[in-house]
Amino acid sequence: MLKLDLTAGQKLALSGLFAEVEDGNSRGIGSAIVAQVWPDGMVCKRVYGKAGAALAKALGGTWKKSISSAEERVAKSVKTPEVAP
Repeated sequence: MLKLDLTAGQKLALSGLFAEVEDGNSRGIGSAIVAQVWPDGMVCKRVYGKAGAALAKALGGTWKKSISSAEERVAKSVKTPEVAP
């Protein structure tokens, strides 16, 4: 697992997605932001439901338990095998 810090500009660019996740989580709809990252940038999207549960499992977590920061996720990480489709 690798933790990367976001720049102030990236945090601003992602602020809409952060707000969607916070709103969804406050209403009991588990949400997360996923990103696919390349050398020239990344694409990000909010996920929930089965996609969110699959993401949590791939990262060694549990969808029913909220993790509020990258620091917390790394601290609670466990070794998980690579999952192939």
